[in-house]
Amino acid sequence: MKFFLSLETSWQLGNRLDIVVAALNTDLKSLLLDKSYGNDIQELCIGVICVSPEFNTFFKVRRPRYQRAKRTYKGTYAPYTLEKYLTYDIALPYQEAVKASNGLLYQLLIERLLSSFELIALGQKKYPDFDTKTFTTEVSNLLQHIISQ
Repeated sequence: MKFFLSLETSWQLGNRLDIVVAALNTDLKSLLLDKSYGNDIQELCIGVICVSPEFNTFFKVRRPRYQRAKRTYKGTYAPYTLEKYLTYDIALPYQEAVKASNGLLYQLLIERLLSSFELIALGQKKYPDFDTKTFTTEVSNLLQHIISQ
């Protein structure tokens, strides 16, 4: 399964959140790369939004969107194709993120990711051949291990 975390953030956070998201993205990509939880979801992208309050109107948290059919998009540098793709956003509280250390940012992001898996389970009718329980358990175990370090 392909996995990706994307990030929309305010400059006030500097690159602290970028570093945390990149590290967690690497961990989750390596865990999920050779895994299959069924045929209905082959790619999962979770957007992380943490912007200052004046930009909230521009960066709305998007609800889960599932795309079964194969589609090709014209990218900035090259076309890309998506099929059996689930995407949604989570929001990190800006005021907490600004004050948090890198370790607390990591923990805050993991907590939000863990709670967001309920969204995957809620849409199960759209992708019946996806083992949400096993996916959630395996990823949760990795994330809990990271928190405990």
